[in-house]
Parts: sequence; C-alpha cells; structure tokens
Amino acid sequence: MRLSLDTLTLCNYRYYYGQHDIHFSNDPRKNVTVIKGDNGAGKSNILNALTWCLYNEEVHADKKTVSLPSMNTEYIAELALNNKTGEASVILTITVDGEMWEIKRTISGYGEKDPLWTEEEPKYRFHESFNGLKVTYPSNGDYKKVDGVVAQQLINELLPSALRSFFFIDGEQLREFFKVDASTNLQEAIEKLSQLELVKKTESSLETYRKYLRNKLQENNPATSRVQNEINEKETLVRRLEDDKERLKKQSKEYQTEIDLINDFLQNYNIGTISLVSKDIARLEKSIKEAQEQYVKELNSKNHYLVIRAPSILLMDTIDDADKIIQQLIEVGDLPPKIKESFIQELLEKGTCVCGTPLTEKSRKTLKDYAEKIQISELTGIAFEGKEKFARHKDLINEFPEKIDSFNQNLEEYEDEINKWNIELQEKREELLKYNIDEINEKSRKSDELGHKIGEINLKLKAANRRLDETGKELKQLYIREGDEIAKSKAHSEFTDKIELVQDTLKVLKKVEERVKEKIRLSLEENTKKYFLSFLREEGLFRDVTIDHDYKVSVINNQGWNNLGDLSAGQYLILGYAFVVALRTITGYQAPVIVDTPLGKLDPTHQDNITKNLPMLLDKAQLIFLVTSSEYTPTVQRNFSPYMDVSSYYEIQKCQNITSARLSQNGN
Repeated sequence: MRLSLDTLTLCNYRYYYGQHDIHFSNDPRKNVTVIKGDNGAGKSNILNALTWCLYNEEVHADKKTVSLPSMNTEYIAELALNNKTGEASVILTITVDGEMWEIKRTISGYGEKDPLWTEEEPKYRFHESFNGLKVTYPSNGDYKKVDGVVAQQLINELLPSALRSFFFIDGEQLREFFKVDASTNLQEAIEKLSQLELVKKTESSLETYRKYLRNKLQENNPATSRVQNEINEKETLVRRLEDDKERLKKQSKEYQTEIDLINDFLQNYNIGTISLVSKDIARLEKSIKEAQEQYVKELNSKNHYLVIRAPSILLMDTIDDADKIIQQLIEVGDLPPKIKESFIQELLEKGTCVCGTPLTEKSRKTLKDYAEKIQISELTGIAFEGKEKFARHKDLINEFPEKIDSFNQNLEEYEDEINKWNIELQEKREELLKYNIDEINEKSRKSDELGHKIGEINLKLKAANRRLDETGKELKQLYIREGDEIAKSKAHSEFTDKIELVQDTLKVLKKVEERVKEKIRLSLEENTKKYFLSFLREEGLFRDVTIDHDYKVSVINNQGWNNLGDLSAGQYLILGYAFVVALRTITGYQAPVIVDTPLGKLDPTHQDNITKNLPMLLDKAQLIFLVTSSEYTPTVQRNFSPYMDVSSYYEIQKCQNITSARLSQNGN
C-alpha cells in the first residue's frame, strides 16, 4: 500500500485563526515539503493537527499549550463577545494507492467570559460540545462516508496508531528514543510493519479452534475427560504464568526506563562535580571554624598579656624614678642599710624584747651570736635583688611593643585567612545554588529504590520460568496420555485428525514467525549499521551497530565497547534516523515521513550529511520537514533544492497576538 498526503486544511485550530491550507508535494521526483517557523510560532501545531485529525491525540503538543483548547483562543473570544457557537476543524486529504480519501475532525462549542475577565486582562473559557471524525473514501466506484468508531477503524488500518511515531516524528523525541531501553518499542514496530500481527491472529484463532475440537471430543468420549481437564488446567496455568512474565517484564522495563531518565538527568547535573563542591564547602567551613577558634585564642592571650603588663606600663615613670634613687643611695653607701645590726644592739642594751619580756642569758647569748654572724653581703644582696626587680620590670616594659606587634600580626593573619576562605566558601555555595540538591538527592534515592524493585522482579521472573518449565514438562506427559486415550477409540478419528492438523499448523506458524522475525532483525541490524555509519562525520569512531534477539541495540566503538549510553545528542538523533530508514527499507511500508525539528543538536557537518542522504534513501517516500530558521541554513536549502518545488516551501509568521499565526506559501 502506498499512502501520501495531499492537503491539510486548518480552520480555527490552535494558533491558526481562520482557514489555512498546506499543499504537500507528492511528486516522486520532488518529494520534499518544507515548513519553516521559529520556536513558538506554531510549527509543532502542524504536526499536532495531523495526529489530532487522525487519532484525536496531540502527542507533540508543547507543555505550555496543553491547557489551551484545540480551538483558536482569538476565535473563542470572538464567539464569547458575540454569544455564538462555533467550530474548529482539521481536514486531511490523502491518496491511497491512487485513490483520494478525506479525513475531517471537528470540534464545536461556545465561548464565555472567564469570572476573572477585566477590560485590562480579558480572559475567556471554551466549552466543547462535540468532537467528531468523518472519513470519505472510495467504494465500488463511488464515495462512502463513515464517522465515529468505524471511521477510526479505517484510519487504523491505513496507518496504525502504534506506528505513528515512526512516521510522524518529533526530532526531540527521536533523539531520546535510544537513550532508554527501546527494545519493546522496536519489537512492536517490527511486528506491526512486517505484518507479523496477522500470524499471531492466525495462531490465536487456531488455538481457539483446537479448544473447540477438544471440547467436542470430550463430549463424545468421556474417557478422555479427566486428562483433558488436567490439560486445560495446565494450559490455563501456562497462560497465567506467561501473562505474569509479560507483566513483570513490562514493569521492569518501565522501572529501567525511569532509571535511565534519572541517570540522564543526574548526568546533566554532573554528580561528581556536586560531590567535590560539597566536600570543598565542608572543608572550608571546618577551616574557617578552626581559624576563628585560633583567632579567639590569640585575642584572649593578647588581652591577658595586657592585663598583666598594664600596671608596669602605667607605673613606668615611677619605676624609673625609684630605680634612680636606689642607684644614688648605693653610690653614696646608704644602701644597703644597717638595719639588722643596730636593731639587735638596741635589744641587748634595753635587756627586754619588743614585747616587754626580759631577756634571759640564753636569749642574750643567741642575739650576740646572731649579731656577730650578720654579714654585710646579705644586706647588700637584698638591696641588689630589689634593683634587679626594677631592671626586669624595665625589660618587660621595653619588650611590650614587640610583643603586642606579634599578637596583632597573628590576629591579622587569622583574619586574612578567614576572609579568604569566606570568599571562597561564598563562591562554592553560589556554585551549588545552580543545582537543586533536594531534587538530585530524591532522584538518586528513587533510582536506588527502582533498582531494588527490578532485582525483586528478576527473582519473580526466575521463579515463573521454573514453574513454566515444570508445567511444560507436565503438559507433554498429559498430551501423550491424551493421545493414548484417543487412540483407544477409532470412532472419533474425525476430531483427532483435525486436532492433529491444527497442532501441526500451529508448529509451522511458530517456525514461520521465528524465521521471519529473525530475518527482519538481521536485515534491520545490517541496514541500521550501514545508514548510521554513513550519516556520521567521524569516520572510524564506531565500527558496529547490533540488535540482539531481545531487540536491544548496541553501538560498538573502535575499542569494542558498547557506546550507546554515551552518545552525544546529535549521535542519538542520527541513530534514530538510521533506524527509521532501515525499518522502512526492509518492510516496504510506504507512508509519508513528517519530522518536526529534524536537525536539532546537529552540527553543520551532520546537518549536511543528513539532508543530502535522507531524500535519496527515502526516494519513494513523501518527506515533510518542520524546521526552524537556524536549521534551514543555506547548505540545507541547497541540499533540499533538487527535491523541492518552489511551491513546496511555507513560512509561519507569528502575529502580534501571540496566540495566532499566519501561514504563507513561498513567502507570499
């Protein structure tokens, strides 16, 4: 089947007030249509219009516009002010194997003023009353119209909803496709495009027919009833276990996808850098605290020294005068004084102690002996000891300025260190403010939690596999017993022959399915590798692309390592393009390719490679590119020009009202 887009008509849809028509080129030799618009101008609304018209889903809607109604807000205001009901629609005309189809989706409703409406800030609400789909298609030489569920079924047969992401492509999403575990999506895409679903439906129908035949045989041959009941129980158990396995695998993939997204988030925030900055902050805070403690200790030492030395400093002049007097007295011989000798002689002459008690002979003798022993040197020493104390006081006073300078210098050094570290600490804290630490910690915790859950799921899967193996062996024995019971009665050979034929057919279909899937997988692997390496500008950086039996993709670098998790944003996008081209090549599924932001994150060399090769590789496909001004470079224009008519170029210009845009063909 070959499908191409002819026209897209937007009427009061999203940014497009009034009616706007786009005519897509479907000339096989001129298969490229370009629609250029700046970010936010309404470019993605074109892709939204296509998916909304076909599937009632705006899968590429910008997060900012999700809350906006599908009807143009300027038109809603007009309805509200005039108290009218209106409608918005998207009409898509397509050619299917040379015959024209029309697909139209319409919404209708009315607008009203929002309760918060003011003249300065007018606000409006939209109340949807109808959303309907209508398809007009050729039938027996005439045209037939259907709507609702029947219309949606027709569209799903033309272009299944599960496949839309491989034809209606958001460049940003395509770039993210291989960043997470895409194996399930790859398998679904391969089975859809290669029509393996038909084989699975046939298998399901044969399984149902086999059950019917067994029930009939059981009704006509009670002897087989017990063993067939056991078979039914075991087969039911097998289906339940397989369903459990699929559910667990799906859950595990969802958890792994979430982990991959978290890791991608954490990688953008460079956890290693955050850890180093956090350690630097802790180190600086500790150093500042220690320096402040040393500063306080040094300041206390200085204050203590000042308290001790303050009397000496204050009495410095008095001490100098006293020292001079002592020196003069020593020089004239008045020091040391003969106080002790005269005092003892006076006591002996009086004959009494200072307390009035008469001196005994023994006391007199002791005093005389003591007077005779007194040496002048003793008194001289006392005098000179006082002199030395004065000298020491003078030395302490003299060293005071140097000591204070030393204290002040140490305090200044501590202050400088504290100030320097505080500045560095402030810089580190400002650097850390760039990161939402709480969010990062929460995501890290969530990643660990999900990893633990995946471990639990793996244990459950192992247990389910063991039970499946055991049940499979039991089923084989039951089938043998069933055959023995059936063989005992030749009267029911009609049913047994049919059952045997159905079982043989199922075995053949299983083998056909496995062989087709393997052939497709190998072809997909080979072509994805070929296109990926041809699109890349870095020759020799990668040497292989593999897709294993579980549809897990690996990109092998020239050292033999799987580099899939470390590709650049541009390399992920190139891998996505290579896969899309390979998928179409091997399945022969002919449908248009519409890409929004097709060259985002690609450097000029890769933009050149992609835009040169895509039109050639998809020579039978209709290509529609929704590009920004920065993407549509002179080089890209030159590469597209052989595949474009002048009329196949459109520009979107945002109106002064940010909720409306104007679409012009070839700049007119």
